[in-house]
Amino acid sequence: MKAGPERRQCMQEHKDQVSPECREIFSRVAEPHGALGETMRACRADAKAFCKDVKPGEGRIAECLKQHKAELSPGCAARLP
Repeated sequence: MKAGPERRQCMQEHKDQVSPECREIFSRVAEPHGALGETMRACRADAKAFCKDVKPGEGRIAECLKQHKAELSPGCAARLP
């Protein structure tokens, strides 16, 4: 299904059937302008490099990335608070 209102509606209708990690990601990506989605794309390689053993969910990956901020790629580091 393509991104947009139909997928958002489907996710809402089946939210009890998707993993907690997927729900968390979807809820953040659905924020205005997809700011979190852009951050996730910018930081994907850094998360794999520095946080590969961190269990996703509850902000653990974001916290890990913040702990490695000095080592992150410029694009990722610029997107983190």
